[in-house]
Amino acid sequence: MPLKFSRLQQQLQQQQQQRQQQQQQQQQQQQQQQQQHLYSPLEMDQRLRTSRRLFRFLTKGC
Repeated sequence: MPLKFSRLQQQLQQQQQQRQQQQQQQQQQQQQQQQQHLYSPLEMDQRLRTSRRLFRFLTKGC
């Protein structure tokens, strides 16, 4: 194999590994958030409002 090619392959592998690590970290964070899910009433209200707004926005497009 030419040197350039093997270097490119190494870079690609490193990038893929980094992405996988990032995804794993994100999944762990999401799991932690789900476990806690103790929001204050205000936070819940904001979450509901934003999701409703999003839903309206998405359904308008149809």
